[in-house]
Amino acid sequence: MKNTFIIISILFVIVGGWCTYKSYDYGKTYKEEKTEYVKVLNFEERLLKAKEWIFTESEWAKRKVKSEQHLEAAESAYDNVLLMSIFVIIFGIVYILMVAVIAIQKKKLYLYLGIGFAIVALPCLLTGISIPMMEISAFNTELTIPLEIDASSYVKDIPLIGGVSDWMKLDLTQVFHGRMYYFYQSKSVFDLIFLLIKDGNWLVAISIIAFSVIIPIFKLLVTLGYGIANKKGNALGVFKFSYSLGKWSMADVFVAALFLGFLSFSNLNEGVETEALSLAGMYYFLGYCILSLVSSILVNAALKQNKENHNEPSDPVNAFIDSAGA
Repeated sequence: MKNTFIIISILFVIVGGWCTYKSYDYGKTYKEEKTEYVKVLNFEERLLKAKEWIFTESEWAKRKVKSEQHLEAAESAYDNVLLMSIFVIIFGIVYILMVAVIAIQKKKLYLYLGIGFAIVALPCLLTGISIPMMEISAFNTELTIPLEIDASSYVKDIPLIGGVSDWMKLDLTQVFHGRMYYFYQSKSVFDLIFLLIKDGNWLVAISIIAFSVIIPIFKLLVTLGYGIANKKGNALGVFKFSYSLGKWSMADVFVAALFLGFLSFSNLNEGVETEALSLAGMYYFLGYCILSLVSSILVNAALKQNKENHNEPSDPVNAFIDSAGA
């Protein structure tokens, strides 16, 4: 039965790794295509160049076709990201149910489920920090620039044409169809780290690396190592240290920072539309936070249960590790 647990865990790790790789690939494609879409409709290309001012309809027809191609490619890539997330959810549920059956038969429900949730949390974490978590943009739709020229004031004192001065008003209002983008950003945790390093913000970059990447991975690996340890005297102490790190988790601060960014961005200049969307990476990261918390609680419960069953042995470390390896 223990071998069965190991086999299905390895199979899930393989499937989860494949889903993580494909999600990263599709997420990268989404970001690239969405960026190209915005470039086609960027204000520098439309508003600051004379071509679309002069050939408004024909230029818009070209841009519309090109932008729609990039947008369709981006949406297709994002649909594939969501498809990968469905695979992870389905395989994760099936895996946890299989682990629960094994755990009940082995009479180690907390321990096996704790390890199982940690294994499911790992691809969620890796995917969550590698694909875009949020995108923000600022744009106008059907931007209209009124250009009214009133020449009557210049000719009203001329006797010959003063009588027709009311007709000398020109309406040259310019309408830019579709969207015109002024700003667009789509970032993953890794993108944010690289950007901070590039800008010289080493302290913030190191903090994000530590609290959003290194510590979460360390906690998961320690939970897994502790659960499968066999007669390693320092396993319990390492797990307790890892468990205590939960109070330093930056997940809540990280999510709060995202929404604060959204709230501040939504109050941009009046007349400019803003859009902030949470993407799949954010939900993967949220899934990791929940699964990791459940895993830590279950493994800690297994520790307490083992102590109670053994009536607080003189050497609880080895006693628990021996039982976990059984």
